[in-house]
Amino acid sequence: MLLGVGPQFVWTSGNDLGNEGNYEWGFNSGDPVEFGEWVPGQPNEWYCTCDNGVTVLQDCLAVDAAYQYELMDAECYFPAEPLCQYNP
Repeated sequence: MLLGVGPQFVWTSGNDLGNEGNYEWGFNSGDPVEFGEWVPGQPNEWYCTCDNGVTVLQDCLAVDAAYQYELMDAECYFPAEPLCQYNP
């Protein structure tokens, strides 16, 4: 993906939903995220407690054009496009 072309915030399959702080590709795949290009200060495991008392964690990984498509953790419900892989 080129800067300025396509979505600017894109979901990857990376997450730590199965084990907080241990990022892997897919859900409970056992395939660890070993990519080291993170947005500075990420992952930060930021969370908030909503007005209804629900705590929302940043468990999903995305890439953002504003940071040269480096990895960052974010809330899984944030609206963004998925990043897909094509294996011919």
